[in-house]
Amino acid sequence: HIEAIVKYDRCEVHRKTFRVKGVDEPTLF
Repeated sequence: HIEAIVKYDRCEVHRKTFRVKGVDEPTLF
């Protein structure tokens, strides 16, 4: 979800994890 990406893009750790996992949902947050 674009919204999730924008929301968690503020945090480097979450952004990095989100991109590495390649998930479509912020399931780790």
